[in-house]
Formats: sequence, C-alpha cells, structure tokens
Amino acid sequence: MPYTQTGVPTGTDQTILKLIPIVGTPIAQILVNGSTLAFDAVTINNPSETSFTTDIVGAITKTGPLDAQIAFLNPVTVSFNGKALGSMQMPTVNAIANKGASLNLASVPFTISDNAAFADFTSFALNNAKFDWTISTTGIVVNAMGASLPGVSMTKTVTLDGFNKLPDLTLLSYIINSIDDEGLHMVISAELTNPSTIGMTIPVSEFNTQFNGVVLGPAFAYNMALVPHSTSSFALNATISADGTDKKLYLEGIFHNALTGVATPLEAKGIAAPGVSWLNTAVQSLLLNTALPPLQDPPISAVTINSM
Repeated sequence: MPYTQTGVPTGTDQTILKLIPIVGTPIAQILVNGSTLAFDAVTINNPSETSFTTDIVGAITKTGPLDAQIAFLNPVTVSFNGKALGSMQMPTVNAIANKGASLNLASVPFTISDNAAFADFTSFALNNAKFDWTISTTGIVVNAMGASLPGVSMTKTVTLDGFNKLPDLTLLSYIINSIDDEGLHMVISAELTNPSTIGMTIPVSEFNTQFNGVVLGPAFAYNMALVPHSTSSFALNATISADGTDKKLYLEGIFHNALTGVATPLEAKGIAAPGVSWLNTAVQSLLLNTALPPLQDPPISAVTINSM
C-alpha cells in the first residue's frame, strides 16, 4: 500500500562532506580513466648516460564536468614494449571543466632506469613512423569540489610520430676547403626535416658517406638539432679519405655529375654519437639516403681568345 508523509523536517550539517572522499575517489578514478593524454612535442635536452631534461607540449582532455587540480605525488613511468624506460616528476596540472588542461612543461627531469631498453627504444623511434609509450603512475590526488581525493592511478597509451629513418635529408651545397695527406675536405650545408614528435640536439654525430656502396670517408655533424615536426639546418664536415683504396672511378663519377648538372646519390651510415651509449647505439642503426647536388654555377662560364 503506497504511503506518503509530507511536512517532515529534515536537515544536514558539515558531516555530509565526509562522504565526498568516499564516493568522490571512485568518481575521480572513472574520470581519469576516461581522460585522454596526448603529446604534440617532446624535446630531449642535455642527454647523458642516465638522465636528461625534457620540454613537453601536449594536453589532457576529456577530464569531465568538474574543475580539478591533479597532483602527481609519485614519478610518472614511461614504458615501451612492456619495458620501463625511466621516470619523470610531473608538476601539478589544473584541468578546466569539459576542456581539460594544456601541457607546456619546461626542463622536466627524466631519469633513465634501463639503458639497454632506452637504446632499443631510440633505435626503433629513429627507424619507424610511429611508436607507443605507456604512461603510468599511482598516488594521484585530485582536488575537486572542495575536497582532496587521494589514491587515484593512471595508465595511458600515447602514440607518437617516429623519425621514420629521417627521409628528408637534403644536401644544399658544398665547399672544398682543403686537400692534404688525409684526403679532400669539404663543408656541406644540409637541411633536415624531422617528422617526429621527439626532438633533441645531438652534440656530435659521425657518419660514413657512401657512393655505390663504397665508403668515401667520414662526415661529422656538431650540435645537430632535430626539432619536432620542423626543418633545421646544419653543417657536415666531410672528408673523402686518402686511405689507400682506389676511389678514382667514384670521384670521376661524382665530379662528372657535379659539372653536368646531375645530383649524385649518396648514403650516410651512422657510425657513432660518442659520450652517450644509448644515443650511440641509435645513431649506428641509421642509414640515410640523400644526394650531393651539382654545382649551381659552372666553374668556367665562357672562354674568350683575343689572339693567337
């Protein structure tokens, strides 16, 4: 039998707020689970054997209908193919209701926990178009609705663009500046478009230049900047080595092309990036395809004989 009674006095006091953490933490976990983490650019600065700092541009979206402050009390672990690469301490993020939060972080310390895994990751990223990171942490505190909601965890898969073998290495021009017992030395002006979300400056990198499968000699780049999704310029200090092998046929081909307006296909095989083992391993995995441009102006434009 239905029963209804009206006019019954009711009231609440501040003790009802004690329920917010109890019901709020599971809700906060649901909102974190449903959120999306994306990185637009990740720049590695000052790489060393065990650490570097990183600048991160990205966003956390789909955070739900509440303004919230998200505090990361524990380091955030970055993993690749099931192996932890290392961790970084994320700053507190302020999320706006129904919008989320922009990430524009500078000089975030990153500690490498597994050098071999990090070398494998860097080699994969250099040679492939896409890769996935798993970003995970525990002990997040979400401050929302005037309450602190502790004990929230996060695990996200983030897909980033890889370097894809750096296919857009362009040699613009070159100057032969000396010839000595070691060989013919030239400075090559180059341009490189980085298709990756990841960027870094490599202090020293060494390549072997190859023509028709024959090693011509070493080429060094200093402070080569790989800017995320951007094009940068740098110089290659290259030598065609006088190493006792007969390079005459190949040199004739290169200079014939140069004088007749034909670009010469070249390969640059990664040899070393001294000082940082994981970066050294990664550079050794690279084989870049490019071309030496012909001379823009012929060395002799005209000959005039006044008398004989």
